[in-house]
Amino acid sequence: MVEDLASDAELIKHQIKKHDIQFNALIVDNKEDYEKALEDFLPDVILSDFSLPSFNGLQALQIRGEKAPGTPFILVTGTINEETAVDVMKAGADDYIIKEHIVRLGPAILQAIEKKEIIRLKRAAENQLKILSLAIEQNPASILITNLNGEIEYVNPKFTHLTGYGFDEVQGKNPRILKSGNKSPEEYANLWKTIKAGGEWQGEFENIKKNGEIFFESALISPIADDKGNITHFLAVKEDITEKRKVEKKVKLLAHSLESISECVVVTDNDNLIIFTNESFNITYGYLEGEVIGKHRNLLLAPDSTPEEGNLILPETSKGCWRGEIMNQRKDGTIFPVLLSISEIRDENEVPFAQISVIIDITEIIRNREELMEAKAKSEETNRLRSALLNNLSHEIRTPMNAIMGFAGLMAEADNREKNSYAEIILKSSGQLLSLIDEVILLSRLQSEKMTLNFTGCSPAETVRDIFSMFDIKDLKEGIDLKLNIPEEHKNLMISTDANKVRQILTNLTSNAIKYTPRGNIELGFLLQNSQIEFYVKDTGIGIPKSEQQKIFETFYRGEQAITSAIGGTGLGLSISRELVGLLDGEIGVASEPNKGSRFHFTVPLVEFNQTLDCSQVKEQKAKEIKDFVILVVDDEAINIHYLQILLKNKVKRVDHASNGKEAVEMAMKNDYHLILMDIKMPVMNGIEATKILKAHNPDQRIVAQTAFTLPEDASRVLDAGCDDILSKPVKKELLIEMVERYC
Repeated sequence: MVEDLASDAELIKHQIKKHDIQFNALIVDNKEDYEKALEDFLPDVILSDFSLPSFNGLQALQIRGEKAPGTPFILVTGTINEETAVDVMKAGADDYIIKEHIVRLGPAILQAIEKKEIIRLKRAAENQLKILSLAIEQNPASILITNLNGEIEYVNPKFTHLTGYGFDEVQGKNPRILKSGNKSPEEYANLWKTIKAGGEWQGEFENIKKNGEIFFESALISPIADDKGNITHFLAVKEDITEKRKVEKKVKLLAHSLESISECVVVTDNDNLIIFTNESFNITYGYLEGEVIGKHRNLLLAPDSTPEEGNLILPETSKGCWRGEIMNQRKDGTIFPVLLSISEIRDENEVPFAQISVIIDITEIIRNREELMEAKAKSEETNRLRSALLNNLSHEIRTPMNAIMGFAGLMAEADNREKNSYAEIILKSSGQLLSLIDEVILLSRLQSEKMTLNFTGCSPAETVRDIFSMFDIKDLKEGIDLKLNIPEEHKNLMISTDANKVRQILTNLTSNAIKYTPRGNIELGFLLQNSQIEFYVKDTGIGIPKSEQQKIFETFYRGEQAITSAIGGTGLGLSISRELVGLLDGEIGVASEPNKGSRFHFTVPLVEFNQTLDCSQVKEQKAKEIKDFVILVVDDEAINIHYLQILLKNKVKRVDHASNGKEAVEMAMKNDYHLILMDIKMPVMNGIEATKILKAHNPDQRIVAQTAFTLPEDASRVLDAGCDDILSKPVKKELLIEMVERYC
């Protein structure tokens, strides 16, 4: 690391550790130490700042080229202009990273190391290949065509060159004129029986040339059939293997060294026939030892490849070497990527007589490369979303905080009338701030799939009426008319769904409609469609361009007009609504036209509740029932206990309190409580431990956790301990009463 700021060096180290990279780091900040480090420390990767006291990153890159060529070099700098960046990359840097995008460093290092490792593997393989460059000799092949009686009708020039016999001398004769007698009549009879039956015969002969010289041939003899399938001739492809046998002896001497190489090694002759494979090849490709000897190398190509593609490699090989990535095929048909390096093997006269291939299975390398690219893409998307979140939250938090802090400061000098007005502003701003926090936490819970559904009886009419009442006329902008549409025939309809989540979705949609409607009207309502019920919020607001109508449901996305018009919001409401609708097995959508308004709608399954009740009667009945309840409030903060006692005053029969879990257990053992409101973080004994003890003693005891911890993992821990539900702090009166009604 070439870095003059210790804090930046620690930041870089921390970022590298996040990617589980094990490393030793040497930090230098001047040219002399840097040059010495390149010689003594021998780094695998160089990370360099650009601006340094005595030299700069470009000079460091040039020194790298002189003293440690090939070592990956990544520029990590606080600021860099485009021109300098281009100069650095042209000079040979592997990457440059702005420190504000330091999350890219880990993937960049892994990619640089991977690149260096591939180069190392290639070079190591090439060094092994050179050992065999003079070890194998060449053997040309000859072609013969005979009639059904085995009489020669054609020989090619290579046959004449090899044997010394011209075509006129062998025409009409049997190829056995060359035989030396090393095969028995039975073997020849088996040969003819095989090829006359339409099969192929492959074997070796010991033959005699015209000049009496003995030579060895391998032959592949197969029948030639006409278009009707009748055999008319026989084709013999024969190869002089005299020199090959000598080469094979040499190859065998060197084969032991190749067997220890983890890469696959394949040796082919000038006709692309395989004459050697090592054990790694057999294991990787799934062949038995010797099973591919004598087969064409195209056997290894993927089915989508053509023989011509394989042959295109040879011209490059003849120039010395060919390297590249191609797709190969195992014996079982599995397709996989390999890094192939082919070199020619030449004799002492520089005549090529074979090729040797080193093959590396790069399935894992490519998978890692794809994972790195995916991680990079996710990292960049995370950075984008994080920036959007921070920008929106900064504005949305500062606005209510400004009001809270400002009017809290004014209250000390205000009279009673002003204090009431200021308190109302503070309360409203606090609610706005809490709503923002709730939105962020709710979205986190939804996206981590920790949310559960609570199906109860729900009146669609009562639900939309409640939302209508929530947005009081005095809170609306001047010139906006809020309308309600409840079908007369469905005013007493009761359905089974999670009523709280339906309310939350309608609240988000109505709040958005008010926010984006300068003037006109907003209509809330519902209607039945086949087996679904559709809730809707219709407005005459600014509308949404068609190009943005799907994007607005994405997290943190806000329309262009909303941004340019400085309309407040975090871009979370519609994203939360989409997730909630999905939980309810429904669909959400929008129909909109710019400057004419929008109609947001969502559906839930139409599952009728087993009884139809007047909601007002239900509420009245619950109100009467809870007056007989006895509740225990457990909290170590006296002000919290006092607050809950005020909320429950005149609502229930009695409210007892305990200041820690141990005291709560003792009181619950002596008294029958309809409900225990249990704080989680307390001295002596926390709420988790107390809940476990109480539930073990009485599984039917209803316990609701009241806690400021609202992350999904915290919620899971509380519910796993035995709590029936969670009441998030700060506690709202409506939610508290609802919990009491539900669990008592």
